[in-house]
Amino acid sequence: MCSIFGVVGDYSPAKVKEAFDKMEHRGVDSSMLVMGSNLAVGSHRLAITNIKDAIPQPYLDEFGRYILFNGEIYNYKELALRLNCIADEIVVISEAYSRWGDSFTLHLDGFFAIAIVYQDGVKLWRDRFGKKPLYYTKTDNTIVFASEIDAIESITGGYIDRKLFSQVFFFQTTIPPTTIYRGINQLSCGEMVKIDFSTIDSKFWYRYSFGKHKHTNIKTTIFNLFSQSVIKRIPSDTKWASLLSGGLDSSAVATIASRYIDKIDTFSVGYSGYEQYDERKWAALVARDIGSNHHSLQMDRDDFLESMEEWLEHIDEPLLDPASIPLWYMMKQISKSGYKVVLTGDGSDELFMGYRLYKEFLDIEDAGKLRYKNWLKNYFRANFSMNKEWERYKRVFSDTLLFRSTAELYTDLQLNRLLRLNVADDTSMQSIMPIYNRFISFGGSEYLDWYSFCDIHTQLSELYLKKLDRVTMAHGIEARSPFLDTKLVDYLFSLESSVRLGSNTKELLKDTLKGVVHNDIIHRKKKGFSYPFIEWLEEAGELQKILDIQQRVGIFKDEALDSLLERGKKRKRFKHHIFALYILSRWVEKRLK
Repeated sequence: MCSIFGVVGDYSPAKVKEAFDKMEHRGVDSSMLVMGSNLAVGSHRLAITNIKDAIPQPYLDEFGRYILFNGEIYNYKELALRLNCIADEIVVISEAYSRWGDSFTLHLDGFFAIAIVYQDGVKLWRDRFGKKPLYYTKTDNTIVFASEIDAIESITGGYIDRKLFSQVFFFQTTIPPTTIYRGINQLSCGEMVKIDFSTIDSKFWYRYSFGKHKHTNIKTTIFNLFSQSVIKRIPSDTKWASLLSGGLDSSAVATIASRYIDKIDTFSVGYSGYEQYDERKWAALVARDIGSNHHSLQMDRDDFLESMEEWLEHIDEPLLDPASIPLWYMMKQISKSGYKVVLTGDGSDELFMGYRLYKEFLDIEDAGKLRYKNWLKNYFRANFSMNKEWERYKRVFSDTLLFRSTAELYTDLQLNRLLRLNVADDTSMQSIMPIYNRFISFGGSEYLDWYSFCDIHTQLSELYLKKLDRVTMAHGIEARSPFLDTKLVDYLFSLESSVRLGSNTKELLKDTLKGVVHNDIIHRKKKGFSYPFIEWLEEAGELQKILDIQQRVGIFKDEALDSLLERGKKRKRFKHHIFALYILSRWVEKRLK
């Protein structure tokens, strides 16, 4: 677990050193930067596996290629036996590439960002589900890649592309290949990019197989695959903990882990003075049930404001998920106690159809089958509403793609009224169509499979996992997510999508875990994550900063901004929308200093 970095072509040694040092927080145990003629490569390491004996990176193999790797390969020992090489992750990667070429990543079980660097170019890979980010840029004379954008920006400079604000407000993040910076790109999950001084070529090395299979013993198979996934993610050489929110997903991870390790450590967080948001009683129930060494943290307004300022200083691109702030606070406390690995429940909702929107959208899709819908189509276009429901039916009656990610926050037409940009109707389609075309090329056809596939490639990989990577790595912690196991994901997608959906929310997962996870958690109604972020921002007078920054930077149309803020204040609605305005405004303010 570390950061990787490289420059091929012309470069300034001073700028390269500055860029490399910007990622030092990602690997505090060791660092190495190699600078040669027209080539510089470096890595910071957070020691999790082979703590004392690991072969250092960058690794120069016998063919004169530099190998750089960020992540964890769970099957590296088995591959070492198969390849007859030293049981070290970086050596296994080198030998696997020599044996299988560009498709070698199909043999890797884990999560990773990998670079293989030549004198005249580089090949880059990102893992199947996007656990580890990877960015790159190319000019006429230089190729640069890195685990974080800030390192690239230090060398090439960065120009914020305001046209991408609409994408950020729609998806709460940027969608590959674009980033908020013009000319700096990012790999998508499951993608390989080959870059030399004349071309950039990409392909998707990981393909989904959408099944129509009626398997037997489904619940037993899922339970066994999930249990195996949890077990192999428990580190043997370093201090670790399991996050425990009190929801089904984190409870499942912690419960399975406790079956194999006595007295595991668990962490939860609650909010001082706002018990309606506090889920710690549910986390405590699970902790008692599994006998964990439980740590209950409490965040107050001052902790929130301090954590938010630290987060804003750290992120190199805007991420509009409010959960980033309590996660930052938790990781800071966990790091202080010496933990280097945490287990999380990420990915379960996308795989087990846990979002309420999936059923809602599935019903709305049927409206598109009406034979005589032209009147409805014209009516919706002539009678605009700011409500998302209006947007959904308008899409269906216009025969355009309805579902564009659960991450959708502002619609295109809302953004056209809010931003000082010409955001055309269906602008978001430009971002989502490459993902949809990929889905079709993989043989996808069912609505539910599309919803799940789309969310993995947008909300999960580019918002939740990117947030998780930034927060944990900022504090020298590696996050592992057992639901995002290759065998488990492949098996779930081999099922008919209706089996994954079930009749009730996450029915398949709940049935699988009956008698394992505490019964009250199994039957507890799903509750979306929330905490008093707007209340604290209002109490501290922070929302005024949106208007102050607007006067200097002019991101929004004044009348639309004032209207949204006033409606949010009166109706106590649009909390996430207003948080997004605040975070983007503050991020732009800091970047334009």
